[in-house]
Amino acid sequence: MDAKFAVGDKVDQSPRNKFVGTVKAVFTTKEGETRYAVDVEGHGTLRLCSDHTIVPHH
Repeated sequence: MDAKFAVGDKVDQSPRNKFVGTVKAVFTTKEGETRYAVDVEGHGTLRLCSDHTIVPHH
């Protein structure tokens, strides 16, 4: 698996930074695409994201 992010990385949703969260899991779909389970700060929810929808938090 060639993941762009790792468990524990802090990320923002791009392009408009709708949320900040922490990567809790990295997995591969049946189609071979990398997905991330992101714990959204302040919401108590997990969002499933792909490489092109999150960026490193600054």
